[in-house]
Amino acid sequence: PAITLTAVRNLNDSTVFRAGESLTNNVWSRDYMDTLGIQIKYLWTTTKGTDDYNQRLNASILTGEIPDIFEVDSLQLKQLVNAGLIEDLTNVYETHASGAARRMLEEIPNALETAEFDGRLMAIPQGASTTDQSQVLWIRYDWLNRLGLPEPETMQDVINISKAFTKLDPDGNGKPDTFGLGLNMGLHNRINVASLKGFLNGFHAYPSSWIKKGDGQIAFGGIQPEVKTALAALQEMYKDGQLDPEFSVKDQNFMAEEIVAGKVGMQYGAWWNPTYPLQTSKDAEPDADWRAYGIPSISDLPAKVEYNFPVYSYFVVRKGIKHPEALVHLLNLMVHRGYEEPQWERFFIGKDGFLYNNYPLVYTWPENGSFKNYLHIQEALKSGNPDELNTVEKGYYDNIQAYRQGANQYWFEEGMYGEISAWSHIKEKIDHQLIQMNEFYGPPTKTMSQVTPILEKLTLDTYTMIIMGELPLEAFDEYVAQWKELGGNIITKEVNEWVKAKGG
Repeated sequence: PAITLTAVRNLNDSTVFRAGESLTNNVWSRDYMDTLGIQIKYLWTTTKGTDDYNQRLNASILTGEIPDIFEVDSLQLKQLVNAGLIEDLTNVYETHASGAARRMLEEIPNALETAEFDGRLMAIPQGASTTDQSQVLWIRYDWLNRLGLPEPETMQDVINISKAFTKLDPDGNGKPDTFGLGLNMGLHNRINVASLKGFLNGFHAYPSSWIKKGDGQIAFGGIQPEVKTALAALQEMYKDGQLDPEFSVKDQNFMAEEIVAGKVGMQYGAWWNPTYPLQTSKDAEPDADWRAYGIPSISDLPAKVEYNFPVYSYFVVRKGIKHPEALVHLLNLMVHRGYEEPQWERFFIGKDGFLYNNYPLVYTWPENGSFKNYLHIQEALKSGNPDELNTVEKGYYDNIQAYRQGANQYWFEEGMYGEISAWSHIKEKIDHQLIQMNEFYGPPTKTMSQVTPILEKLTLDTYTMIIMGELPLEAFDEYVAQWKELGGNIITKEVNEWVKAKGG
């Protein structure tokens, strides 16, 4: 007999449905029912981002209206474990996880370990590929061309392009209606469109990471002097009209709309931005020629690409539900449809580029899966022989060939895996070991559990106000002192103790 489970969701802002379909009536919900006999009933959903989801979830937990299956961050996981509100999944995982699902989770270094408390598995990590976090600089080459500008090699070039894209009418409409660089209210925090992360990396600043200093100590990247230097450049750009004056109230959805409307010709974003929003930009304006340019550096020292620990969240099961193994069955099915016996166009990205991959409730991704796809597809494109490609890769290959024959709607495949792909730049960083990993990936320390939201808000507010000129650049030094005083110093001590205990 079918079972009904309750859930809540933080839906990606690019989630759309075919006509007549919805979150509870689509290719995945039907597959859950037909294959597993599981029906999902959503208590609530949000498309307003992680902060909104966390606020609503915390409210649900406080009122005791906890769904059967839901996604949490590491801080919430620790709190739920301490409160005894979620199921121990050790035996469920051992008994029910498929071989393919196990391999995918266990390939990600330390992923399962972060979900263990006193040796018991309390959650299923939402595994992601480390390299899939890669961000690069995307620029409209047609604008560069129109203005006779060289392609960027340094951070100074990027700043010069930003000025030209603002002042020299790159779209040729005779109006001063373009911005040099896309930016949004989330700045660098888990942002995939118009992110500040790559810009900061270009200044050797790594704002989301705990980094190893010259003396071997671990320090928080967001308070280092390199961040101040980058903020100084952004403050000048803002003053000069190169950034949207309303960026501090616009999320990445808004910025995607500005990119599509032809208001922004340069932005740092995810390697997969060709699927969203750049394909939509090209649909609206077929001559829009977006190309990837890696992470240019401010100095002779090459910039590193910053990677966080590739587990951002965890799936948990409410204590006392009758079928806790349902969570693992949902995971098994996702892995089966995506990687064991792939039906990619039916369940993930349609032939027309339609995204079904936002629908599954429980999901994980293979370590370096997209990077491996790129290497295989490049080989096939060079040789003209796709025989060695798997089903998923062959689909990408065919669409790239279709684009090259004039099918503009498949440009996104060329953008992800073809000539202009971000991966060639990322491969260069990987080959030269120009990677900045987060030195800390443990569960939140005692003080983190208490003050992380306060410190994150302080950081976001200070960066934003400095960029907008509402605070002078010198306020960065006061921010650093405040960050340390509000618990940052104690957290730094706790992080160093954790790293030392790990043998780091």
